[in-house]
Amino acid sequence: MEQDISEGKFIEHGEYKGNLYGTSAESVETIVNSGRVCVLSPHWQALKMLRTPRLRPYIIFIKPPSLKTLSETRTAANARSTFDKESSRAFTEEEFADIIRSSNRINFLYGYMFDEEIVNEDLATALTQLLKMAWRVQSEPLWVPAAWVQ
Repeated sequence: MEQDISEGKFIEHGEYKGNLYGTSAESVETIVNSGRVCVLSPHWQALKMLRTPRLRPYIIFIKPPSLKTLSETRTAANARSTFDKESSRAFTEEEFADIIRSSNRINFLYGYMFDEEIVNEDLATALTQLLKMAWRVQSEPLWVPAAWVQ
């Protein structure tokens, strides 16, 4: 895998908890070229690498609700934080605030790349919106930069 990373065969790659991971550009191209929708959840820093004529992405930003709603809904759902490598535990208020700050930063830096946004207030509603968007991407003509079709 390290050789493939050095040869640029991944859209994104990284290490998490001592394990290497990555998204193969070839696998994404194969799915896109077969006429199917490939759903990815990339690290925000990979967006510039994804937004190419080769991959023709439709980027949907799923952002958190307000801090109050985020805290209430995730606490009620007993959502678990993975910020601690050693244990799974409830989110702290500071972690909720970090999620909001990170979302705002991503939106500020890369918002111009987003085709649509979903506010994840309610998981079922957000999932329904995501599925409708994926269906539309697969079934309706979409705008793309002119340079991508020449």
